[in-house]
Order: sequence, then structure tokens, then C-alpha cells
Amino acid sequence: MRRIDQLPQTRLAAHVASDLSVLATGLVADRSALAVFVDNELAGIPGLLGVSVAVMLAEPRRYWLDRDLTTGLGTFHAPTLL
Repeated sequence: MRRIDQLPQTRLAAHVASDLSVLATGLVADRSALAVFVDNELAGIPGLLGVSVAVMLAEPRRYWLDRDLTTGLGTFHAPTLL
């Protein structure tokens, strides 16, 4: 867990009581960066027996861009918070 915690991609690492010993959440730029992270970074940690990856895509929404340069989109209204 200490080795995983030291990786720059790691955002959270915790011991958990489940089928897994360690649960880690990280951030990479794209799918190829994820492959490099798993193949090079995680695979190099001694004692690591397996990795399970759940991919979540986060894309910034561009509410501030005018799509129509003639009429624009009007006044900006931020989306409501959940």
C-alpha cells in the first residue's frame, strides 16, 4: 500500500475488509496512460498478486462556449448541484 500511495496517479489508498487487501483510486489522462500505469507502475510492485480496474470517464462540460457565434447561447446558467 505504501508503494501505491507514493505513485503520482494515486488519489486514495486504503486497507479494506473485503476480497481485496487495498482499494486505490487514481487518475490518468487516457486509456494508453492507464495501460502504462498498470503495466509499468503497478506490475513493478513486489507482492502485488492482481489488479482490478474500473474505468470512469470524466469529461469537462463546456457550458461557457458559444456554439453559434452570431446569436450566442445567451446568459450563462450553471447546472444545478445534486
